[in-house]
Amino acid sequence: MEKNILTRVCEYYGITKEQMLGDRRQRPLVKARQASYWLYEHLTDFSYPRIGLIHNRDHTTILYGCEKINNEIDNQTEDGKAVVKLFHDLRRVNDNQLEMAF
Repeated sequence: MEKNILTRVCEYYGITKEQMLGDRRQRPLVKARQASYWLYEHLTDFSYPRIGLIHNRDHTTILYGCEKINNEIDNQTEDGKAVVKLFHDLRRVNDNQLEMAF
């Protein structure tokens, strides 16, 4: 699941993993990163520090990004809807992989 999240978010937002994990602060990159943080928070049992290690960020950056996405979802913005769609897509893929294992 861990690698699927990063890969799927990069594909959805049309960015590379290098851009996702890099230092640039362009708005599309920040949105993708925040979506990734939120998805890791809701699809794994990873702590903020562990999510931060994956993304080369401090845990407070992860917390802030997750709060931003929660606000987007609460306000039903297009960005919030996109993250919820990614969430459901990733859960469905994970559920299908679990079924195939049995």
